[in-house]
Amino acid sequence: GKPRGPVKKIGPARGSGTQITFTPDDEIFGPAVFDTGLIRDRLEVKAYLNPSLRILFKDEASNTSCEFRHDGGLSDYLSHCLNQTERSSLTPEMFSWDREVNGSLCKLNIALAWTDSPREELHTFVNGIPTREGGTHEQGLKDAVVRSIRNFIETHDLSPRGVQLTADDIREGLVCMLSVLVSEPQFQGQTKEKLNNPEIRGAVEGALRPVMEQWLHDHKTWG
Repeated sequence: GKPRGPVKKIGPARGSGTQITFTPDDEIFGPAVFDTGLIRDRLEVKAYLNPSLRILFKDEASNTSCEFRHDGGLSDYLSHCLNQTERSSLTPEMFSWDREVNGSLCKLNIALAWTDSPREELHTFVNGIPTREGGTHEQGLKDAVVRSIRNFIETHDLSPRGVQLTADDIREGLVCMLSVLVSEPQFQGQTKEKLNNPEIRGAVEGALRPVMEQWLHDHKTWG
């Protein structure tokens, strides 16, 4: 809307916080009907992506409230996802890693596990934005997973006789949470559901693959 006057100080500068109110215009949006469940789910995902962030959600329509805080970050998110879908991890502990990649190119946070499910499930985010169509960061993740598993199999001579393992075979049952912080992301389309930065694919694969290989070597008895 149009400002009612110049900016002026109305309270203490520190410790007061900021309150922003959005009221939909009925002439544009029609009767205001909010999907409480959707809002609650989106806020909880933000809490998973930002460990130690506390989010308090108050629904004034139903006079209810709930609080979200997940200090475990993506590891908590992965455990929550597995519990919701009643899937069991095939390893005693999940793989998790949090590191800056190539200096300040991007920051990578990941948690993954192989499960007894026959399908693959990837939840990827860029700067807190869900990338449902994946992109270069997700492809880098897939490259790292497949190559690290293949290198582990070759190193320990575990290749099954007469069977050629495909990339889909290796990722079967994989459930993964991947969050990437990129300083200058290039998204495809207005909905920002796919990352296009070509340099991110190699950066993610190059950083993640040796760490995964070491993790596999440290837990080779699980196989």
